Amino acid sequence: MALKKDKVLEMVKGLMPNDGENTMLPMLIDELLLEVESYTHVDLDELPESLSKSLALALYEWAKDTNAFNHDVEGPVSSIEAGDETVNFAVSAKKEVMASDTNLLSDKLKRVLNRYRKLVFD
Repeated sequence: MALKKDKVLEMVKGLMPNDGENTMLPMLIDELLLEVESYTHVDLDELPESLSKSLALALYEWAKDTNAFNHDVEGPVSSIEAGDETVNFAVSAKKEVMASDTNLLSDKLKRVLNRYRKLVFD
């Protein structure tokens, strides 16, 4: 059987029950599948369904590492006020960079995908 987006989505929802209805999940899975297809040079229809578990785990690990779905996390501390003194800090845009830099192919996943990868010479 071929690799199916719905199967990956179902597995990810099982791993993240609180975020299972997150509207970003289908978009992230589309991005992940596109990256897999680009990395392996193999059409998704030719990849085995057994890869669904590895892809779901990779997406779960990425979301956990980046806090992508953690809505309770506030931004970094930009200032501290004590009495009449205020200290301001430079604030980096790390969260925004991480969310836009969706490199979902971890080294661990690439090792799994190398089994199916075809070399292409241009």
